[in-house]
Formats: sequence, C-alpha cells, structure tokens
Amino acid sequence: LALGGGMAAFELALLVRLLQLQAACGLCLLSAGLSAAVLALAWRLPSTRRTDEDAVLAGCGAALAAAAAAAIFSAQGSLPTPEEEMAPFGERSPAPIASHSSRRALELSERLAARGAKMYGAWWCSHCAGQKETLGAE
Repeated sequence: LALGGGMAAFELALLVRLLQLQAACGLCLLSAGLSAAVLALAWRLPSTRRTDEDAVLAGCGAALAAAAAAAIFSAQGSLPTPEEEMAPFGERSPAPIASHSSRRALELSERLAARGAKMYGAWWCSHCAGQKETLGAE
C-alpha cells in the first residue's frame, strides 16, 4: 500500500513537471494511470484490519515519493524560458569558423544557394560545427 501511494505521488509529480515543460507523453499518462490503479487495488486488499492504518501507509509512501521528487526537481534547477533557449548570441554564441573556403566548397555553396538550400543547425552541435569548418568561413 505504501508502494502504491508512493508510485501514484511520484507519477503526479512527473505529470506536473510535464505540464511545466509544456510537453505531452502518452506513455507517461499510461504509467500514471497504472500507478493510480495499483494504489486503488492495494487499497481494496485487506492488508490491515483498519482503514485508517491503510491511509497512514499510503500517506507515508506518498510523502516519501513527494520528497524524492522535490529533491530531484530542485537539483535540476529552474527551467529556461523559451527566450533563453532560443538565444542565438551571448553566452550561447557559436564558435567562430577558423578555416577558409576552398574553391570546391565555394562552387558547392553557389550551387546550393542557386537551389535555395539553407543550413539549419544548432550552435552546440559538433556535427554542424564540423560542416561549417569543412565549407569554410567564406
């Protein structure tokens, strides 16, 4: 019963975190539903003689899980705002391109530009940085 209460409370904390992230996860919702079902089934089983003892067991499990979730989430810190995540400059600026473009790279870039090609990348991606270095600064 304490395990069922703990599972349900921890799943609730995870669902709150999903709401903070503005994300949807079908498997997370399924897991939360199953945890709630485990708690409901454990509550129905005659583990103790009195309902108040069952409530104390479930409450203890929920309190431990809530404390664990709070410790995990507080260790992660606050979530960045969308503006902070999308900030292209400042501390999150890409490394400068050190290599110069070869004749072949310039020809390739002209052909790609003529076709309307665009490069989408992330400042933190090592593969994107490698592509930029291969094509050069020009």
